[in-house]
Amino acid sequence: MSCKSARRSTDYRRKKRRFCVNQHSKNKTLEPVAVDVTSASSKKLCLDSDSYQSISNESKGYRLLNLDNFSKEISKHLVCFYCGSKAELKEKVLFGLVSEFYIDCNSCAMQSTFKSSPVFESSNHDYEINTRITYAMRTLGVGLRGIKTFCSVIDLPPPVSQKSYDRILNNIKSASSILAVASMNKAAKEKIAASEKNEICVSGDGTWKTWGHTSRIGACSIIGYITGKVIDVEVLSSYCKGCDRWKSLKYGSAYQEWKKSHEPYCVKNHSGSSNKMEVKGMKRIFKRSLLERNAKYVKYIGDGDTKTFPEQQNTVPYNLEKIECVGHIQKRMGARLRRLKLVNRGKKNYQMAKV
Repeated sequence: MSCKSARRSTDYRRKKRRFCVNQHSKNKTLEPVAVDVTSASSKKLCLDSDSYQSISNESKGYRLLNLDNFSKEISKHLVCFYCGSKAELKEKVLFGLVSEFYIDCNSCAMQSTFKSSPVFESSNHDYEINTRITYAMRTLGVGLRGIKTFCSVIDLPPPVSQKSYDRILNNIKSASSILAVASMNKAAKEKIAASEKNEICVSGDGTWKTWGHTSRIGACSIIGYITGKVIDVEVLSSYCKGCDRWKSLKYGSAYQEWKKSHEPYCVKNHSGSSNKMEVKGMKRIFKRSLLERNAKYVKYIGDGDTKTFPEQQNTVPYNLEKIECVGHIQKRMGARLRRLKLVNRGKKNYQMAKV
């Protein structure tokens, strides 16, 4: 046994190493380090950070309350405004999730009422909370049946009826469309200002609701190369629920009357295969570039789709240049290399280093 191993007995304990300063701790600065923001989301958050205001301590918004506990605690300290006698807080459901509370005096029988949600100024019967829960659930992909399930599980009053739900959806659609157009017009102006001319460079691509080439709904969008904000969007659908109901009843006066009233609201705007949705959607976007956005999309960053770009060139009255997206090239090259590696695994005279 060597002397070194003899010294390392069971009671041997290595000394604790002390931290020594390195180049980073020596060069530590008090000023914040400038970070190069690369992602589009980070850029937009940095641009909009000045618009955020500090949150105040005022109580605003909506809360989930246990009505029995809330009414019991409020009634302990509640007195009538007219006679000063003890009063109670009671409730009756008015419309959907909106409740009408009234203060009932035990002596003078006076009642003062108030509602749990305000009404929109543009309507006398659309309450804010009913619109909010409809919009929130639609954002999550849930309809009226899902709202009913949520309300029953959370012990809330039942939501609005089907007729009121459809009216709220139409109002949400109109407001969202107006807001989306205003936002995209603002993004186009920012891109033109950044480029100092209306000939701008954009990036575009298409997507579908489901994988494969059997999806009934697709969407195309273009974003500014510098700003990273959406400039235009086109949604295509080859399916309409109303038309599907009447597909076996396409004859008679009743169908003709329904068709005439349904045409302004029909959502079907594409006929053909799902694979052609991207081509048709991009064609519509480029066709209205000068009319609606006052811009020329002279440079287009896209994937390796060989069908979309020729249609765009034939659509616009100006020259259009195609720039291949490096990300798509990297993705496709990587997929082919991994496939080649998998196919040739285990073969003789196969050098993995070449791949």
